[in-house]
Amino acid sequence: MASEKQVQANRQNSIKSTGPRTAAGKAISSRNAIKTGIFARHLLLPDDDPEEFERLRRALYQEWRPVGVTEINQVERLAALFWRQRRFYRGESGLYCIFRKCAEGVGGVASAISKDGTETESFTRLLRMDGTVERSIALTIRLLQKLQQERKQRAGLASQSPAAQP
Repeated sequence: MASEKQVQANRQNSIKSTGPRTAAGKAISSRNAIKTGIFARHLLLPDDDPEEFERLRRALYQEWRPVGVTEINQVERLAALFWRQRRFYRGESGLYCIFRKCAEGVGGVASAISKDGTETESFTRLLRMDGTVERSIALTIRLLQKLQQERKQRAGLASQSPAAQP
């Protein structure tokens, strides 16, 4: 618990602090809390390649050819999920680099897994998050397939003459 003197000092210091004033400064400070980017508000992080992400998006649009807001939303979701999954793979690679150091120098994968298992369980958390994303990808694909099938059925009904409809 802070003393009254500390509370007063904090109040005085807060008056002096105005935070970033320029648009650039505000943009930078808005990313201060980003650590992994796995749950980032903005999809692309400063070290992500926007051109690579755009290639992924274009490929998904080419593959799914969405029509309408709902299908487009699902293709955008797929792009975000696939991108997040790629980030997991980069994270896993980074974890191996961090944790494979052992007393004798640099060990292998077994050293990394052993050290992580006794200290942080980062691999376990990463695999759990990857599994969640994998299930979300499968669900999104099933939903997109269903939406497109329903759209084809509606188009088939619309193309039938009124006399041929039951």
